[in-house]
Amino acid sequence: MKKTLYLILIFICSLPLAAAEMTEHSLSMNLGGPAGIASFEYEYKFINMGKASMHFTAGVGSLVLGYSFPIGFTYTYGDENQLIIGAHYVPIYFAETNIVSSSSFVHAFSPRIGIRKIFKISREMAYLQAYLSPIFSPDINGVFAWGGIGFGVYL
Repeated sequence: MKKTLYLILIFICSLPLAAAEMTEHSLSMNLGGPAGIASFEYEYKFINMGKASMHFTAGVGSLVLGYSFPIGFTYTYGDENQLIIGAHYVPIYFAETNIVSSSSFVHAFSPRIGIRKIFKISREMAYLQAYLSPIFSPDINGVFAWGGIGFGVYL
């Protein structure tokens, strides 16, 4: 089992090196997102196979009483209109307040499914996206329906 996990980790870490000439970076601002009311998300495309591509994503989101830090993978399919499918591990930090007696981390999982529209602004490429991203957490004992809409630009 350990050997398999090491091989998968080495494979994932070496993919960006193999696809260096095909990489794209983007930054998006979202209302909603994986366990956040508002979030910023960085996206790195490490596999590009025509209409299909695979992305690594990392971000930071703001909550009423804390912050979320989603890390995950997203698969997109399409040209100008894309299908988005992804999964995120989301550590959530709750700050110490009058309501919560001590600061703590909560762990959650958030799948993502949605659509993305790519368009051009002057000479730069941008996109609008809308998605569902429910939050599953054993620490909170529940499933919360959630989603997001966002605007992003390719760097």
